Amino acid sequence: MSKPPQTQHNCFKIYQHAFHFHESDHRLRNTVPPSHPEQLPLVAHPAMVLSVFATELYFKTLLCLETGEVPQTHNLKALFDALLPATRKRLKELWDLEIKKPKRQRALAFIRTLPDSDKLRLDLPGVLELGANAFEEIRYFYEKEQSYFLLSEFPDQIRTVILERMPWWGRYRPTRPKAQFVERENGPVDTAIACLNIVD
Repeated sequence: MSKPPQTQHNCFKIYQHAFHFHESDHRLRNTVPPSHPEQLPLVAHPAMVLSVFATELYFKTLLCLETGEVPQTHNLKALFDALLPATRKRLKELWDLEIKKPKRQRALAFIRTLPDSDKLRLDLPGVLELGANAFEEIRYFYEKEQSYFLLSEFPDQIRTVILERMPWWGRYRPTRPKAQFVERENGPVDTAIACLNIVD
C-alpha cells in the first residue's frame, strides 16, 4: 500500500541521490570486459536493481519539480502516471527513439524468443507496467526466478528530461565533502551543494 506523499522536499537532493545510483549502475556494468560476456550474470541483477532505483528516484525528482510532493511508492507505473501529460509525452518520445537503436533491437529480438513474449507490450506504458514492481522482484529474484525488466538504460532518458528543465544541474559532480556548509555572497549553502564541484 502506498503511503501519503511527502512534501517540502529539496528536489535537487532527490536528483543527486538518483544520480549516484545511476552512475553506480554504469560503473558496475562497465566492470565486465567485452571479451568476457560470461561474467555478465555476476553483475546483471545488482546492476538492474541500481537502474530500477535510479528510475524511481528520477521519477520522484520530476514529481517534486511538478507538484512539490514525493509519493512513497516503488511502483514505477504509478509514478509515471502521476507525471504531467506533457512530461509523459516527452518520455514516450525518448523511449520510442531508444528502442529503435540496433543495440536495443538485438535485446528485443532475444526477448521475443522467451515464453509468452508475444504478449509483451513494448511501448513505454506497457514496459513500465511490466516492470512496475521490479524493485522488489529483482531483489528477490530467487523466489520466483522470473522478472521482465526492459528499462536498464531508461534512467538516461529520464535524466535528459530533468536536465531539459534544470540544465544547470548537469554541471554538478559529487566530490568529497570538506565542510558542513560553504559561505557564498548570498549566504551559506547547505551540505548538498558543499559536497559538489561545478564543472565549467
